[in-house]
Amino acid sequence: MVRTHIVLVSFPTQGSLNPTIQFAKNLKRMGVKVTILSSVSAQNRMTKASSQTPDGLTFVAFSDGYDDGLKLIDNQEHFMSEHKRRGSKALSNSSRPASRKAAL
Repeated sequence: MVRTHIVLVSFPTQGSLNPTIQFAKNLKRMGVKVTILSSVSAQNRMTKASSQTPDGLTFVAFSDGYDDGLKLIDNQEHFMSEHKRRGSKALSNSSRPASRKAAL
């Protein structure tokens, strides 16, 4: 039997991460394997808030170039551009079969 696997992509803010995690938990209860893809800064904040990942959920982090989070002095347009570019690449890489990833 093939098990459904869904990858959820979340913007690295609390207002996006919290609903994504709640949605992921609901999907998991329905028997779906769930991976949440977000930035290193988001994963760092989640780790600080809780010492463990909710059961059955997988988190995959990518560097958007702002691993310590966005600062007030940072260029927001550059942040958005890098987050989109690097997040798209991470999503593309996460959807490749393992044998193909090793070849890259």
